[in-house]
Amino acid sequence: MDVAAKDMVSDFWCLVKPMIICPSESTYRDALWIGLTHSNKDEWLWPGSTDTITYSNWGCGQPSTNGNENKCTTIGYGANNDNSGLWSAESCTEKLANYICQMHVPLPTPCSYGWEYNAPSDACYKTLGGHGSYHNSERKCNAIHPGAHLPMILSDQENEFIATMIRRNHPNLDSGHRDMAWIALVRTNGVYKWRTGQPYYFSNFNCKRLDTFFTREHYSPCVVIKPSGLWFTYTCDYRPKLLLCKYNVSDAEKTNFYQLNEGHCSAGSYEFRGRCWLFQHTDAKDFNGARADCKTRGGDLAVVRDSYDSSFIMRHVSRVPN
Repeated sequence: MDVAAKDMVSDFWCLVKPMIICPSESTYRDALWIGLTHSNKDEWLWPGSTDTITYSNWGCGQPSTNGNENKCTTIGYGANNDNSGLWSAESCTEKLANYICQMHVPLPTPCSYGWEYNAPSDACYKTLGGHGSYHNSERKCNAIHPGAHLPMILSDQENEFIATMIRRNHPNLDSGHRDMAWIALVRTNGVYKWRTGQPYYFSNFNCKRLDTFFTREHYSPCVVIKPSGLWFTYTCDYRPKLLLCKYNVSDAEKTNFYQLNEGHCSAGSYEFRGRCWLFQHTDAKDFNGARADCKTRGGDLAVVRDSYDSSFIMRHVSRVPN
């Protein structure tokens, strides 16, 4: 089709589009919230994104917006709904009983239950309430899991992983007087080394002079990490609030790890293309209420990336009551 013909088609569509009779607005009631919103910059955006959408499936006469008006998106469903599978721009304050939450599939882990895996260090970590001296804490780690010890922290990435884990698992800590955990660095014969006798090549001491003047006896012999990720020296009989343990993943655990298959989504949700989809039917919620509920589940309202996602939704939407 040449340029002139395309222009004629475009002009014809502009002429007849206002005359098309679209399904009544009431059909949009059989609909679910998804995550697409109309911003005050007159853009349609998915949650957490500033990129222009590349796929849409708007219904007849949609999206209906006026300039900078804020609108949110629903997707129609139901055998008797002419807009089934199609998107509609609705007021974000409308209350619908149905919406789709979407979460990332939890990664399979080679760690024992309750331990957190850090792939770069190929090790598992756990934090608990502490209140033990350096040596008692080391013995507690040994008792909790075979091969577990106070952690040797060998890189900036591992240090940040541990600090983030502490802040996430213990949000009430504020780097106060005892808000800390022992690590496996200890001074022996005037020199700081890991418990295995290895020298340390990475450190994150609050006082960088310690790396240069590490033989000075006035520094306490044992070392803690705080929620900030900084290290401090303390006497070894001090009793921090936290216990931090680490163990390296065995070859057997790695084998089981790589043999894991799909099925990592929570009960009631469905796994598709690396994400968990939860079709919710609850008390009526506006867009923000539905989104808040999804966030409590570790996700957000659904992002529909392409026709494959759309087809998946329509295959499963029959599970949502009319």
